[in-house]
Amino acid sequence: MSYYVRPGGDIHIGKYYQLKMNRDSALIRLKAEGFSVEPDTSQQDKGRTSYFVVKNVVLDGGKDTVKAIRFGLLDYGKKTLLLINNVKLKDTSRVRNLRLLRKYYRRLIRSEIVEEVK
Repeated sequence: MSYYVRPGGDIHIGKYYQLKMNRDSALIRLKAEGFSVEPDTSQQDKGRTSYFVVKNVVLDGGKDTVKAIRFGLLDYGKKTLLLINNVKLKDTSRVRNLRLLRKYYRRLIRSEIVEEVK
């Protein structure tokens, strides 16, 4: 499903999650959780899909901060699909194993962002 969003960033996540709410409710919920959600100007909205970016995201209890997480929200009937596209890291000089980092960020995003919105 990640083909809806143009690839980019440092680590491609490419996961989608079904939410039990519409797009507007999901955005309100993310903002209520303290995430600064902005429209993604690098993507062009296509029909039922809108693209957003969350900048300076603090994860893992303050141990990790990423520069940005890019995602899309796809209207799917009365529900919405949250399409996590990629993570932009603040410092890539110490990146050794992208596969391990991808797995790490998938887990963090699911536990700290997706579960809060579901």
